[in-house]
Amino acid sequence: MFKFLNLDSPFYRFLAKLTNYMILGVTYVISCIPIITIGAASTACYITHHKVIENDQGYVWQTYWQQFRANFKKGTLLWILMLLLTAFLVADCLITYMFSVKGTPSYYLFILMVVLSGIFVTWMRYWFPYIAHVEDPIRTVLKNTLVMCIIHLPYSICIAAIYAVSAFLVILFSFNPVAIVFAPILYTVVSYRAFTKVFINYWDMSDGYTDEDETE
Repeated sequence: MFKFLNLDSPFYRFLAKLTNYMILGVTYVISCIPIITIGAASTACYITHHKVIENDQGYVWQTYWQQFRANFKKGTLLWILMLLLTAFLVADCLITYMFSVKGTPSYYLFILMVVLSGIFVTWMRYWFPYIAHVEDPIRTVLKNTLVMCIIHLPYSICIAAIYAVSAFLVILFSFNPVAIVFAPILYTVVSYRAFTKVFINYWDMSDGYTDEDETE
């Protein structure tokens, strides 16, 4: 009984982690409301999960807003670039679909555009976790993440699948506040494992800090 009530017991550790997930999810959703802040919010969500929940460093609320401010400029620029690329890909897919006829070259062009769009979307999934760990210029971020996406293709496919499931849950339960809060956290938690398998090949993942933290 006393072991069950101990603050170091598995029950309390589970309860503390669940509470942290709830705080992180609510904070992320609130910070995404302006829409333009989604890039900075996604970066802050990833690194807060990495630091606080995975490495027991600091507190969710303080760490989240610290990382949100630190990554606001770069995260926002990448988010705007992501929106522009996504709009371009969607427009291309719609145009090629409108003019496609099954069995003709136009149909295979449409299939090619869908495949290329999937590759681009998967590549973009790497952007925010990458800048959470490394302080690089945007051009370097784009180049390095593209290389990682291709070299670690199996993990990239897993990340794309996790993202698709999370997006589907948000759309399916769009009027359910619990789903809206926990779907992004589900994506962050599960995709974190895949990103760790990729990033561990390039830098130490055990300290929970970005290069920016080390230089401050």
